Amino acid sequence: LERKQRLDDLGFVWDPLSEAWEEGFTALKAYKKRYNDCHVPQAHKLNGYKLGTWVSNQRIAKDQMLSEHKKRLDDLGFVWDSLTERWEAGFEALNAYKEQHGDCRVPGKHKLNSFRLGQWVAVQRAAIDQMLPERKQRLDDLGSFRFKIFCDPLTSQRLASAASHDQLSTALDLTRHILNSFELMRSWGVGLARRVLI
Repeated sequence: LERKQRLDDLGFVWDPLSEAWEEGFTALKAYKKRYNDCHVPQAHKLNGYKLGTWVSNQRIAKDQMLSEHKKRLDDLGFVWDSLTERWEAGFEALNAYKEQHGDCRVPGKHKLNSFRLGQWVAVQRAAIDQMLPERKQRLDDLGSFRFKIFCDPLTSQRLASAASHDQLSTALDLTRHILNSFELMRSWGVGLARRVLI
């Protein structure tokens, strides 16, 4: 008993796994207090503590986790499936854009409240072949979302109205530019989709 007391007096940790979990949870609470969410980037460090890694480990260990730990994370607003949550945030932002602008033709660099909506839209277009059918249907149901941007009706109308040789040359240049832009976005988006949010 005396030895235990002496170790306690030194601050001896009897359960290092629990202590490590508490350290991560405390860091996550500090992150939430600062950013008002639990969307911790993978590489994020908080005062040297690898919080992004800790958060990823919690997601991996969800099914083996102590129910008390899971409840505390849930109560804090922990995001268990960050990819789905990001996709939903993108879809919500696209809906807001459509309400404001009347269409889903989002410029590539457009941001909505710091959410990179233009980038998200490009990823969705590039990931059409890998997209979950219900997500594709939800985008289709918006009515003005185009997976193939070079088939845009306005562009088709401009091409169709090119009557003279000069206009035809301009139309062909426009078509080449659109196709090249689409291929660039597609190749960029596919690589990004693998890392971000299919």
